[in-house]
Amino acid sequence: MLITSMPQMQQIGQGVGYWLFERRFLRTTKIMWFLAAFLLAIWSSGHGVQAQPTVLVLCLLAGLLVVSRSLVGVLAALVLGLALGLVRGHTVALQTSAYNSFIGQQVELQAVVASESTFNKFGQREFDVENVVVNGHELPGIVSVSAFGLASVERGDHVLVRGKLSKGFGSRAAYVRFAEISVLTRSGSPLASVRRKFFAATYSAIPEPQASLGLGFLVGGRTFLPADLLNALSITGLTHIVAVSGYNLTILVRLTRRVLARRSRYQAAVGSVCLVLGFLAITGLSPSVFRASVVTLLALATWYYGRKINPLMLLLLSGVFTAGVRPYYIWNDLGWWLSFLAFFGVLIVAPLITRRLYGTKKPNTIIQIIVETTSAQLLTMPLIGSVFGEFSLISIFANAVVLPLIPLAMLFTFGAGLAGMFTVELVGWFSWPARLVLELITSLVTILSNVPRALLAVDISTFEMMTMYGFICMMTLILFVRLKNSNQRLNGAEVIE
Repeated sequence: MLITSMPQMQQIGQGVGYWLFERRFLRTTKIMWFLAAFLLAIWSSGHGVQAQPTVLVLCLLAGLLVVSRSLVGVLAALVLGLALGLVRGHTVALQTSAYNSFIGQQVELQAVVASESTFNKFGQREFDVENVVVNGHELPGIVSVSAFGLASVERGDHVLVRGKLSKGFGSRAAYVRFAEISVLTRSGSPLASVRRKFFAATYSAIPEPQASLGLGFLVGGRTFLPADLLNALSITGLTHIVAVSGYNLTILVRLTRRVLARRSRYQAAVGSVCLVLGFLAITGLSPSVFRASVVTLLALATWYYGRKINPLMLLLLSGVFTAGVRPYYIWNDLGWWLSFLAFFGVLIVAPLITRRLYGTKKPNTIIQIIVETTSAQLLTMPLIGSVFGEFSLISIFANAVVLPLIPLAMLFTFGAGLAGMFTVELVGWFSWPARLVLELITSLVTILSNVPRALLAVDISTFEMMTMYGFICMMTLILFVRLKNSNQRLNGAEVIE
């Protein structure tokens, strides 16, 4: 039997004391642990995890130690994040459960239109509403509504909906199908007017289906795309390019900043900010784009003032920003998870691969886009395979070929739409680059979709999916440690570098 001497025990105690009370940690370390714990707690609260009030009070009291820069402070930040996340998640879960008392009943609800309307597979006009009042009761969350014979509704309209309330799915708290809808008041928003004019100008400047494809890059939507093109996008794993994407905004701002930075840092910052604000005005405040806009503006500010920000911090901030406001995103919204995983690939994995391949040198824009898009695809493929039961065998290659063209297509479509709004006489000169790039993209998608056996049916269980993500995280950690040990320090991998 081993007997530990008193001096050895004293050394062990001193070592433990050093780690707990003396070793100093960066403030960013505490913040990241807090954010990660907050996200974990919100996710757990949506899956039945609850904390007793006494435990929550003790956790909040333990959070008072967060001011310490020792390990005690880090642990206190973690505990505080767990407590606040559980409180926030449980509160929203209780509020949204109020819909259960109305499920299966004929209801009359007033709400505000929260998304652009599209046509579903039954030919109904479908959209989401928020700020819901059901039979006089104010309820949180998003409700999906669909109806026949509705002329049009716009984001921000105040509507009256009558119909049978059904249990929701994903991030929707409930559904109302075959509804009777009346528009009580129009939004009157200047942004809605700008969107209408921009859409009309784009359709007048660019022929179909290229116009709808270009608008799909900018604002999302597949409503007006022909069925054969939608099928080709599905086969090649490119359906996401016609869903509004914060990643597309990130690439577009990066390209704009690099061009303007050759003249001055000030012009690059101002031009990029104007682009982000204009993009928000056209697309609306969807979670993906709004989160990307906040992260992009933050990264722009740090770049302009000569500072750097940890990419993991950006990722966690973006997650907390959206999941903290609407916890049901992290509970069961597939789009939120795909966006989060894609951002992880772009912000964390892609910089590591780039450093491993190029060291301290910077690759050209095309190579960087290929590395980033491949990393994003790698992170989303297990989830896509598990949920949809299939994935494209050529998706990585197709994305590597097509996605470098997306920023140009977005930029040229944006320019053509603006030209159609303000300079109708010169719209032809401004629209031909968009036509050229969009026609090239549709041709590439069509050619790649004809590759034999491009779509593979798979059966990935939840356990297998989690195993894949565990392996990806392990390889990412190994690559990070090796780069750190070889003195190739990561430089904070800016979102818009």
